[in-house]
Amino acid sequence: MGAVILGGNPTKVTDVTRRVGTTLATSNASTTSGTTELAVDQVTANVISGNRYVIRWVFKYTGTSTADQYVVRIREGSGTGGAEVDSVVFIPQYTANNITLIMDVDWGPAVSTTSRTWTGTVQRISGTTSTVTPVGGSTFRRRLTVELAD
Repeated sequence: MGAVILGGNPTKVTDVTRRVGTTLATSNASTTSGTTELAVDQVTANVISGNRYVIRWVFKYTGTSTADQYVVRIREGSGTGGAEVDSVVFIPQYTANNITLIMDVDWGPAVSTTSRTWTGTVQRISGTTSTVTPVGGSTFRRRLTVELAD
């Protein structure tokens, strides 16, 4: 007798969901103002105790000058008061074209099975003259996502 394979129902690729939270924006966010931190996008996801997750923020922006520096943050919680999970400092490119910024943050492991929220923010940290506008549109949507990590 040959090999016998025992098993239950087949697993389809569509049964394995890695993305557990998504926010898509199809319009521009507010333009930064002075050095006030601007909450841009927010995502909420249900996390499972012991699992690690990747928080990914992808957006395009336009800037008005290369004279100033900005920090882009992903914060845990809603708004600008949450704990900083990660940050990147950048100098905007002065251009009519949109520049894409991508942040990937490893988060976890979750200490409990619960709902968690993350917020993407932008803030000018040096200089006095430029502004940044996170862009969203029908052909490119800003997205803040939560995915189960490997």
